[in-house]
Amino acid sequence: GFEVSGIEAMLSNMEKGFYSWTLGFSLAALGTQDPKLCKEFQDSLLRMNAEEVIPLLRTILLTDNREVLQKVSVPSTIIQTQKDMVVPISVAQYLHENLDGESPVVIIPVEG
Repeated sequence: GFEVSGIEAMLSNMEKGFYSWTLGFSLAALGTQDPKLCKEFQDSLLRMNAEEVIPLLRTILLTDNREVLQKVSVPSTIIQTQKDMVVPISVAQYLHENLDGESPVVIIPVEG
């Protein structure tokens, strides 16, 4: 659901300053101003090696595997938060419509 230019901009920001990126991302992704919770999430991001995670994230975000969904016949429960800046509800709906097996969608009434 992201534009390639937006993904490249995010990855560039990560490369320029991983620490600063983790701070901004943790605040935005959690959708909360709870300093303790944001700090915990930022600390978990900082435990990752930036030199390893950036190429991995580039691969994940720029690879399109939608054609595989129709081959998934195992029942799968799709758990989605009500408001998520990274994965919108439309992604859960798309998965539900395109997975071959039973795939109920459960929306959790939280943000982030």
